[in-house]
Amino acid sequence: MSKNLSLGINIVLAIAVIILYFLHFSKSEGSQPTAVKNEVATATNDSMPIGPVPIIENVGANSGKVVYVNYDSLMENYDFYKKISKDLEGKLKNTETELMAKQKKLEEDYQQYQQNQAMMTEQHRATKEQQLMLDNQKLVELRDRKSQQLASQEKELNDKLLSNLYGYFRKLAVQNNFSYILTYKKGVPGVLYGSDSLDITKTVVQGLNKEYNEGKKK
Repeated sequence: MSKNLSLGINIVLAIAVIILYFLHFSKSEGSQPTAVKNEVATATNDSMPIGPVPIIENVGANSGKVVYVNYDSLMENYDFYKKISKDLEGKLKNTETELMAKQKKLEEDYQQYQQNQAMMTEQHRATKEQQLMLDNQKLVELRDRKSQQLASQEKELNDKLLSNLYGYFRKLAVQNNFSYILTYKKGVPGVLYGSDSLDITKTVVQGLNKEYNEGKKK
């Protein structure tokens, strides 16, 4: 029995690493909006239509026009983020199911070959080994292709998420004359403390969800 064939069969056991793409999407620090200056609020390439945003009352009088958003709460309650997370997770599960089914079939073919090889002619064994190696290579290539597709879809959705957030924050900064809109995320260096009077997360979530849900109706 060829050592290369045995090693080749074992390669497919690495399929589970594809899960990292979804975990990265769920926890990526790169998707955090950090600060939005009032000066850039005139940008016209926002992906979301320019529309009315709320005027936020009762922000701390001594805030210096600096407010913050709780990132964890925002992602937990933003309908668009919940939808794309669910969509990507569904694609991940479908891909994993497909790959595992093909891996199981390949393992069964390999086990059957091991049981029957003693009764095969040398030419038959060589042909079967070649077929098993080819099937294994196709599975590895499919795994890699699916991983790349998920990574591409993740990036596309992540870019859309950031575009939505930045576009809304720009409008919010102009409407309320904010100099900065910061984010707070527990366990991540940045804003170490924020007064409740400066927390505009609830208002931001309501506004984002309103625009997202109204956009779905068009």
